[in-house]
Amino acid sequence: MGIPYTGTGYLSSAMAMDKGVTKAMFQMRGVPTPAGKAMKKKDRVETPQELGMDFPVLSKHAAVAPV
Repeated sequence: MGIPYTGTGYLSSAMAMDKGVTKAMFQMRGVPTPAGKAMKKKDRVETPQELGMDFPVLSKHAAVAPV
């Protein structure tokens, strides 16, 4: 279409949408980030203590793809 625009490319957008990748990039650059734990559904546990964590805990998807 030839319409100029400003913004990020597809790779940086995809990386920013994945919380695990974003966290790893921040840590590699020395940006302070809260403690976290990435896990798969099959590795689910009942309490945060089983992961070496304590309350308060926030749980969220790493990335959500459109259905």
